[in-house]
Amino acid sequence: MNLRLAKAFSVKEAELELTAEAFNLFDETNETNFNGNLQSAQFGQPTAVLGGAFGPRQTQLGVRLDF
Repeated sequence: MNLRLAKAFSVKEAELELTAEAFNLFDETNETNFNGNLQSAQFGQPTAVLGGAFGPRQTQLGVRLDF
C-alpha cells in the first residue's frame, strides 16, 4: 500500500504545494518467482523477494512551486 498526502497554499501570485509520500507503507515482504513444479515439495513457495520500487518502506518529501 502506498500513501500520498498533499497540501496546496496560495502565496501572492504563486501556488506552493507540499507533499509527503510513503511506498510499501506497512513494510510488507513482496515475494516473487513462485515454484511451479508440481513434483516439488516446495510447490507454490516463493524463491525470491522483489527489490527496487517494491523493496522496504520508503518515504519522500516534496515541494512544488507554480507561478
